[in-house]
Amino acid sequence: MIRAATMTNMPPQARFDEALYAVSRERQFTSRLIQARIFGAVRERVYDAFENQKGEWDMVTKLKLILALLAFSACAAPEPSAETSATARDGHEIILVRHAEKLGGDDPSLSEAGIARADTLSEILSDAGLTHIHSTSYRRTLETAAPIAAQTGIEVDLYEASDLEGFADLLQATPGTHLVVGHSNTTPYLASLLGGDPGSEIDEASEYDRLYKIDLSENPPASTIERFGVRYEKPDLAPAD
Repeated sequence: MIRAATMTNMPPQARFDEALYAVSRERQFTSRLIQARIFGAVRERVYDAFENQKGEWDMVTKLKLILALLAFSACAAPEPSAETSATARDGHEIILVRHAEKLGGDDPSLSEAGIARADTLSEILSDAGLTHIHSTSYRRTLETAAPIAAQTGIEVDLYEASDLEGFADLLQATPGTHLVVGHSNTTPYLASLLGGDPGSEIDEASEYDRLYKIDLSENPPASTIERFGVRYEKPDLAPAD
């Protein structure tokens, strides 16, 4: 419940921020990183939109809109079916993806195309029975994992890309359905460490749609490489006439 009594003497902006954090806590966004990103996105879309309109402060209306946005983006995930729950409990599958398209600079966030791809990933994995989500600590990987983590309520576990051998051991020892968000130079190698097909080298500049599925319940592991979202088109390297 929102702590109305503690917000009585706050200025409007502070009351709004406090209310938004309270709502996100109440809605069980267990990952602080995801909670902060959802806070920023919703605050920008809701608060600024209202401030650009004439009229008095309407906290109730704003909170209703916040609740609606949070429910739509994260909190209204359907209960898993008995079949899905059994698969997640008894199976052992690792799903590997590279982070989505990114902006430039050091530790960049996702671009608009990357945000769209992260949303697509969340849609296609909504009924995958995920039990674990893993990401490196970079913005581009965390933001790729954020939509599906928010939808499922699964906290994102960080792993070190510098110790993929140890991470592979952990994945092999932990049953369930895991999503791992990595990088162009780590994802194929991790697939090979897990006994899967690494495929060709990922095109660092423009290949973001590869999705590995490695079934560790099989011996040897069964693996496939799929594509999702906007498809990668291999550059034509043929010399011009």
